[in-house]
Amino acid sequence: RTITKKIQIEKSLAPDLWTVEADTSQIEQILLNLCINARDAMPTGGKLTLTTENFYLRDKSDYNYIKAKKGKYVKISISDTGEGIPEEIQNKIFDPFFSTKGKEKGTGLGLSMVYGIVKNHGGHINVKSTRAEGTVFEVLFPKSDKIEEATKPISEPEVVPGGHETILLVDDEEVIRDLGEEILTNKGYTVLLASNGLEAVKQYEQQGDKIGLVILDMIMPKMDGMETYKRLKGMDSSLKILISSGYGYDSPDHADFREGLDGFIQKPYKVDELNKKVRQVLDKKN
Repeated sequence: RTITKKIQIEKSLAPDLWTVEADTSQIEQILLNLCINARDAMPTGGKLTLTTENFYLRDKSDYNYIKAKKGKYVKISISDTGEGIPEEIQNKIFDPFFSTKGKEKGTGLGLSMVYGIVKNHGGHINVKSTRAEGTVFEVLFPKSDKIEEATKPISEPEVVPGGHETILLVDDEEVIRDLGEEILTNKGYTVLLASNGLEAVKQYEQQGDKIGLVILDMIMPKMDGMETYKRLKGMDSSLKILISSGYGYDSPDHADFREGLDGFIQKPYKVDELNKKVRQVLDKKN
């Protein structure tokens, strides 16, 4: 659903990839984020290519990987035939809050979040782009020597029940909204979307009698999470709100929410964790 039919998707996936140690849901968020960026760079259509391959970095003579350690990696490349990224801003795109899409599209945390996930996995991310020709993001994940662990039987995951409630998902990052909507609708929920606090308040004024839960981001344009929280609780003190943030629960930014908080989930969230938290908050008695 996220990629329009105007964009052709091609895959070139190596059959003999080395083993890496990674968090599946966070890798999915990396791919979804980069693919959405590629989609936005091709508003009239184009080609999106995903490639995987084993990659041996023998030395640092290649300027593209000057910050990466020598060694064996699995490389994932996401390339598009879009408008490209101007050379003068290519070294800024992973900075928090830097964005070329305008405030209505988000705060610019998407690529910063991608960068953080890659670094937390001991990896490296690189961008190559030419105006009017396209962009390639290359992500390197270090090869793991723990091959024997990959062959162990995987235990059955906990089955988290879904539901039929209506959930208002408020987040200024399109990638988070798309991912959250897909996860929750797959569990049977009806999902309403808002990209900022003003939209969230308006949605609740119009459909508050249907909404059983609000998932609320903290850092947003126009009206931030703190003010939105107060406005929504002022309209209905019994409304259940699940706070979503890239900062930890113990962050000073969340001090005002801890007492009486319905629930908290840290971004980037895991699929099972989101489903579990949603169900816990919905089932909580007021």
